[in-house]
Amino acid sequence: MSKQRVIILEGTERTGKTNIAAGLSARLNIPIFKAQVQKKFFMGDRSQFLPFLRFGETTLADFLEQTGTDVILDRNWPSEIVYSEHFKRPTDADVVA
Repeated sequence: MSKQRVIILEGTERTGKTNIAAGLSARLNIPIFKAQVQKKFFMGDRSQFLPFLRFGETTLADFLEQTGTDVILDRNWPSEIVYSEHFKRPTDADVVA
């Protein structure tokens, strides 16, 4: 039985994460997941940000654990630690820690 491969690319905007993900995906034959809804909550309606972080992101983790699916994640929880500090916004440390 092979081990699950989960690769998380982290970093600020415009540093090449998506390009690196595409190259890794082609080389390793692993799909890329980039949550499009995250941008909506980062840039738009922030009232739904904490519920998304608490439930949407943890649902993804449950899915990966239960299915053993390989995936390349183009950004995930570690960014939230930095961004919540920078933008002085509330976050859920239990989810991102």
